[in-house]
Amino acid sequence: MMTQDVAELAQTLFEEIGDAAFIADPGTLRLVDVNPMAQRMTGRPRGELLRLNLSHLFRSSDDLGLVHLQRALRTTQTFHSQEGYFLRRGVNGIWIPVNLTLTRLHTERGPLGLVLARDVTERIQSEENLRLANATLERRVFERTAELARVNATLREEIAKREKAAAALRENEELFRGAFEHTDVAMVLTDAANKFVRVNAAFARLFGYATGEILGMTMPEITHPDDVAESFARREALLAGESSFFQMEKRYLHKDGHVFWGLTNVSLVRDLAGRPGLYVGQVQDITERKRAEESLQQSEARYRSVVEGSLHGILIKQGPRIEYANPACLRVFGYADAEELVAQPWDAIVAPEDLTALWQRAEACVRGEPVDPHPGWQGVRKDGKRIWIESTISRIWWRGQDAVLCFLADITEKKHLEEQFRQAQKMEAIGRLAGGVAHDFNNLLTIINGYGELVLTSLPSGDPTWEPVREMVAAGERAAGLTRQLLAFSRKAIVEPIVFELGTVVGNVERMLRRIVGEDIQLVVAVDPEAGAVKADPGQIEQLIMNLAVNARDAMPRGGRLTIEVRDAAPDEIPVPPGADARPDPHVLLAVTDTGCGMDDATMARMFEPFFTTKGDLGTGLGLATVYGIVRQSAGHLAVASEVGRGTMFRVYLPRAEKRQFASRSSADLSLMPQGEETILLAEDEEGVRALIRHVLQQCGYTVLEARDGPEALLLGEQNLGRIGLLLTDVVMPGMGGRDLAERLAELQPGVKVLFLSGYTDDAVVRHGIQTAEVAFLQKPFTPASLARKVREVLDEG
Repeated sequence: MMTQDVAELAQTLFEEIGDAAFIADPGTLRLVDVNPMAQRMTGRPRGELLRLNLSHLFRSSDDLGLVHLQRALRTTQTFHSQEGYFLRRGVNGIWIPVNLTLTRLHTERGPLGLVLARDVTERIQSEENLRLANATLERRVFERTAELARVNATLREEIAKREKAAAALRENEELFRGAFEHTDVAMVLTDAANKFVRVNAAFARLFGYATGEILGMTMPEITHPDDVAESFARREALLAGESSFFQMEKRYLHKDGHVFWGLTNVSLVRDLAGRPGLYVGQVQDITERKRAEESLQQSEARYRSVVEGSLHGILIKQGPRIEYANPACLRVFGYADAEELVAQPWDAIVAPEDLTALWQRAEACVRGEPVDPHPGWQGVRKDGKRIWIESTISRIWWRGQDAVLCFLADITEKKHLEEQFRQAQKMEAIGRLAGGVAHDFNNLLTIINGYGELVLTSLPSGDPTWEPVREMVAAGERAAGLTRQLLAFSRKAIVEPIVFELGTVVGNVERMLRRIVGEDIQLVVAVDPEAGAVKADPGQIEQLIMNLAVNARDAMPRGGRLTIEVRDAAPDEIPVPPGADARPDPHVLLAVTDTGCGMDDATMARMFEPFFTTKGDLGTGLGLATVYGIVRQSAGHLAVASEVGRGTMFRVYLPRAEKRQFASRSSADLSLMPQGEETILLAEDEEGVRALIRHVLQQCGYTVLEARDGPEALLLGEQNLGRIGLLLTDVVMPGMGGRDLAERLAELQPGVKVLFLSGYTDDAVVRHGIQTAEVAFLQKPFTPASLARKVREVLDEG
């Protein structure tokens, strides 16, 4: 069969199938297609249905049904003839019971879910009619039994008068025979040996025998072996006169071997002298009733296991009292036993400020009025602790009265995470603001410091203006350091690992630290001048020191002493990770010690977790997490010792690097800077920075093509193909950024070298596609000498 034929056949089946068919997107549950039967069953046109999703059309007898349906749609699960679902007929119409079958379709547009709904209203009505018929039959049996009891009494009276009323006796015998033979109730007469002496047609039909076949058989032959002993015991009680009749439910054996349940009524007929005669028995087939009872018991057991095993708290409120609470609900509110919570008033678990609103919602729900089904409120645990609760309420019928069913969950941790997320967003906003300010400030510092150094080198020795200019340049350098330190509070600066001495970084931030910790805290700095160098990012180490200092300050609200120590670490004090070499490489120690409140074991176990804080709304929970990340990124180790009431010491161990000569400050003498003759394409949107760079590079011998933005630089590149040795570009520019410019220029002149400039912080640079570990990068503000060296370095790379 051709593919088109298969598709047409599938479409025909979809259109003509007798069940309502709904095709839905597994992800959104939105309807994709419906067949005509779906439109007829829902009473809605196809266009209206395609604007809905499955949750608008279906509901289940419990909330878990729809959850199961949604999960099955999004996985490979299938439904086969699932009960307990209802389909809405019309916009505000009635809910009709349906049987659901779900399967997964694999189409060109992706996986889809096919839901088939069959109207089972008539079947349910038939079952209800059958139940009513059974009830009627039981009533008729009872009435017939009572009637037969009266007949038996009459017969006993007639037997006592048989000599005097033979004709009346024969008449009564015929009456009994007619009732016995022609009644629809299965009846049997047995002797003392339990042998059948007479059966009616209904009895024979019930057991599958002809009347002649069953006569002569005994009651044990048609009784299930497990019920024979109880049946004999009941007959013995009749025989002993302990009762006049008995009724029992027992299992019988049909002629074809199958087992069925029967309701048996047995009485013993005695003669005028009181001697036992025959047993009169009646049997009614109650197999269907027993199956229904067993099904009901299984259903109740399943629902009980679902409710008792639910991870969500479930409680039932009736009036002012709690009538039921499942184990999860007990755990939420801190109760060990249901008896502790059940029968408690509603306000035992609801905060006073939320009690009135929650009570009004519950009462409105009982009255059938529309209410918010997911009220959030504050609960009160048994120990008095406040928790946040999210709940769903609905009206149910409980023990003959209206009640409120409440599904609830403890969302306290979720609330805390939301608050932490809002705090993180605030920090993100601060970081973005600092990044923007830093960009503009760094551009200004580049111009100020650059021209300052050029002026400084142009002054003759002994010029009276040399000292003021030098102070100006030094102030500019301190301003650049201040910018880096401010950025350390908001976000990471550019990661540029270099070899440096920890003591130098500590000295750079010492003045700011004194302002941060305040006058009531004594700051002690102890730096060993012989301590080794380390390789890390100085900005990150500054941030690490700042974070630890702020943490120490908050731990000493009444003042104290903060000590910062730098020295070479002794080999035996360096932490050795599990599985590592027992003889670690040399490390340099940075120790930060305070005399504050200290930390207990519980706090120390969580102190490096992001967003964990002991400062309430005043803390972000990011300080120590950042410290931990910096140490790990720098290949170091971190050790913490703390004692409540005594203080805390953080020891940071960084691998020692080989010392080298550190230049105090590069000379800006253009004659001493690296020279070159290449052509450099310069793209910088800040005019002052662009002019400084052009001046420095031209004085170093380079030919400079300058552009105000990316498009202008690209045009210059097209006009000078093959001549450009280096593209020197700002990362962030209006219109076309540095990364895009470099890629476009590389298409015109493959292999062109690129040096990126930026005054932004790390995250802004990364967003524009620049990874400093992969490309040449120069952070603003820079000096003329550092610019000249970096340009020459990039040009000389292989």
